[in-house]
Amino acid sequence: MKVAIISYGHADSAIPLAKALNKHINVTLFLTLALNKTKNNVLEINQPIIKSGLQTKQATNQYLSAEIKQYLGEDFPIRLFFYHNLKFKSIKNWILSLKLRNILQHYEIIHINGQNATIFQIKLLMPFKKFVYTIHD
Repeated sequence: MKVAIISYGHADSAIPLAKALNKHINVTLFLTLALNKTKNNVLEINQPIIKSGLQTKQATNQYLSAEIKQYLGEDFPIRLFFYHNLKFKSIKNWILSLKLRNILQHYEIIHINGQNATIFQIKLLMPFKKFVYTIHD
């Protein structure tokens, strides 16, 4: 079974969840941020981001802290995805959600961790996909 965990904030809870689940099922963790908000509890990206959208494995590795990489291990399937901003009505965000949808089509279950307006975009673009939602606090 292939599961995608998409974390909208709360990386501090999504990372251990993905690591634990990955022992039993095939999990990929997508940490989503906005280009104008690159700090989120355990994530703090101080390097310039080249582009929005899905980051390559090399870029993801470059942006993550040494502590996160050590905790997850070398081969853990984790990727960063940057939205343009945090606005629901942004055309750029709709296009990025469409690109994320194309990636997520290959997963049987999509687990959304946290909250963000772009979740509605993903859900509207994938009406028949199985979703699990975890809302923090």
